[in-house]
Amino acid sequence: MMPDVARSVGTFAGTRWLLGGVSVILIALLSLWLLSALQRIETVVERMIVEQTVQNIRTGLKVAMSEAVISQRDGEIAGWVGENPVRWLASPPNGYRGECARGDDVGEGVWCFERTSGDLVYRPRYAEGLVAKDGRALSVLRWRVGMTKGIRTDESVAWLRVENVTSYVWVIE
Repeated sequence: MMPDVARSVGTFAGTRWLLGGVSVILIALLSLWLLSALQRIETVVERMIVEQTVQNIRTGLKVAMSEAVISQRDGEIAGWVGENPVRWLASPPNGYRGECARGDDVGEGVWCFERTSGDLVYRPRYAEGLVAKDGRALSVLRWRVGMTKGIRTDESVAWLRVENVTSYVWVIE
């Protein structure tokens, strides 16, 4: 009789270890899946924040140009080419550090303005979701205030726009 009891206890203990091991493996796999989903969501959120910030800058520039035209200061608009576009925002974006010598040297999630090139620079936190239109990897994004194509500068009003210096695509799986 004794051997049967010992065997049943061993079988029960082995089954508990097996179930425990399977549970740990399933929890680990679920955790990895959740972490990858969270990173994907963070990339989507970063893309939305960047695109909304640039759209707000474009809207602010249009409002500033309209105010200049209404107040008959339209001659100064042409002088805004190469200026820091953050000046047309009500408040700077999160992570804005002001002027920087080289935008390639800033930390992740940082905006800065390169005075030498006239570029607004952003270094994404999740650059693995970002590629140039020609397929190469990008580490920074750049925009600048430039003259609208097709507008002659000898006209009384010059129209500006915020243009992409780096053509990029967010690749989110």
